[in-house]
Amino acid sequence: MEGTHAEFAGRMEDACALYMQAWGSARNDYEACVAAHYVARCHEAPQEILHWNQEALNHAIAVNDERVIEFFPTL
Repeated sequence: MEGTHAEFAGRMEDACALYMQAWGSARNDYEACVAAHYVARCHEAPQEILHWNQEALNHAIAVNDERVIEFFPTL
């Protein structure tokens, strides 16, 4: 949540640091899915965006329940 608050306040560098912190502290596939989804927003290069969206997708598939349904259209 802190990352999105920073992003919406125009502090993208802070947001990305917080998103990477979330990625590094993810304890399960759901948390990794969410973190990777937001880390993708920190990149401009298409290959980096694809990499992080693929990470999010891989973790979403591993979750295998309704919590991740909202991520599939964006990935």
